[in-house]
Amino acid sequence: MIQRHFLKKGTTHTRQMIKESSRLPITQALVSKSTQFPVTPITALVIFASAILTANAQGQNISYVDLSPPDANASVLTGVSGTNQVGWSNVEAGVTSATVWSGTAASFVNLNPAGSSNSAAWATCGTQQAGQVTFGSNEHACIWSGTAASFIDLNPSVSTYSEAFWTTGSQQAGYVTISGKGHAAIWSGTASSFVDLNPAGAVSSSLLATTGTQQTGTATFSVGGNPCAGIWSGSAASFVNLNPTGATNSIAVATCGTQQAGWANVGINGNDNACIWSGTASSFVNLNPTGAVYSYATATTGAIQAGYADFGPYESAGIWYGSASSFVNLQAVLGSGYTSSEATGIWTAGDVTYVCGDAYTTGGQKDAVLWTVQSVPEPSCAVLAVIGLAALSMRRRPKIVALIG
Repeated sequence: MIQRHFLKKGTTHTRQMIKESSRLPITQALVSKSTQFPVTPITALVIFASAILTANAQGQNISYVDLSPPDANASVLTGVSGTNQVGWSNVEAGVTSATVWSGTAASFVNLNPAGSSNSAAWATCGTQQAGQVTFGSNEHACIWSGTAASFIDLNPSVSTYSEAFWTTGSQQAGYVTISGKGHAAIWSGTASSFVDLNPAGAVSSSLLATTGTQQTGTATFSVGGNPCAGIWSGSAASFVNLNPTGATNSIAVATCGTQQAGWANVGINGNDNACIWSGTASSFVNLNPTGAVYSYATATTGAIQAGYADFGPYESAGIWYGSASSFVNLQAVLGSGYTSSEATGIWTAGDVTYVCGDAYTTGGQKDAVLWTVQSVPEPSCAVLAVIGLAALSMRRRPKIVALIG
């Protein structure tokens, strides 16, 4: 069975926490600064403009919310779309339940359907969730529409077990097992709509994401062989091998259509390195940050990638902007209450980016976490002009006073 490597389950005690970034709002900065000297209209403008410039120097405001449901002893986010987040949580003893959230810990909805011993949701498009449920000893690919009762079983009659890792709402992607081998698969909302995308010559394969027209995942071409990242365009024959030169293996777990994200084993001592592609093996870009032992890219918008890296002794969630040097460490935002973290999904609208994942607390519990990354706009020419005029005015004021005296 091919599993998404970065989705790892853990247990421990309940914790929920909301922590905003430590930056002072501009209005608070004004009050704080204004107590130091009389505030004239000009100096007020200087303070306001300076506050904007300070925010711009930082470049981003990053905050987070811990979405661990009340009474859960573990939880993980695996996908995000708009105000909808999905993953799994342990809210019943011994049961892992597919879960959907709407931005707060209290908003969680248990998706585990009647008759299922365990379940997990791996992706959401906002209105539909995709994942798996367990009936007896077999896992079945499935979809939901926000409630446990909306469950639809996607497991085709030819398959013993299956999983759905992605959904666009109209197309789902994952794998089915036929004669003991995984076959990359797509569906259109029903079990009977299953299409086998296992490439010619592949002994096994799995899809991990789809845009509706492009699918990405992995295929293995020899028994006991290493997986190769690849993309498809809706048919088995359309498979394109993305395994880069020099890589012993690779996996592509996300696509936005023009860019694919995942990892390749090109590192020292056989370590995986986060990477992106643009549709060909030769387009491979290594994202492994300086100082990282290994790293994984798990999601991409085309401009921003999410994932995690190990700088020792623990893993740190982070985002990239297309290069290894652009890595932004999201673990640093969590503070001393958490020891490690992973980012598993990303969604962007305008200047706001949501990154989902999980983090281990100092008590050992794995909690679902949602980061918000807010870009800080560049100061306008008008603001810069105000600073210049204000500075000039302040320099001239003593001379004017002297002449009046």
